[in-house]
Amino acid sequence: MTSVLVASVAQIPPDSALGVQIATQSATVIGRSRAEGPPDTLPVVVVHTADGEWFAAGDQCPHRPYLLSGGSLYGCQLECPGHGSRFDTQSGQSLNPPAVGAVPTYPVTVTGEEVYIELPTPDPEPPRKGKKGKAR
Repeated sequence: MTSVLVASVAQIPPDSALGVQIATQSATVIGRSRAEGPPDTLPVVVVHTADGEWFAAGDQCPHRPYLLSGGSLYGCQLECPGHGSRFDTQSGQSLNPPAVGAVPTYPVTVTGEEVYIELPTPDPEPPRKGKKGKAR
């Protein structure tokens, strides 16, 4: 797992969510979430519930490219602003149509005033196969 600093606690007050775009190779936040961000980036929404719990999930609805961070927060559920599907940010599961399936979830750690998420370590690039030349 790769730990990524996503925000300060002050940036995500209780009962709110923040969407961030993460460059996966460098494990750094490059700005706010984008529905169709640059290659090798990942939109993630970090949720801080009114009860003080923290969750993180993929920030794009699997039904259409709407950012969940732009929707309404109900406890640990985010409602897609496009079609009203709700997602449980604990499990990632879609709770109602039209979306089906799930969004990925990520562990969250708060250390002091910093909020981190854990991403799977990216696979290293496979070695490139060179062409074998004929000896002359």
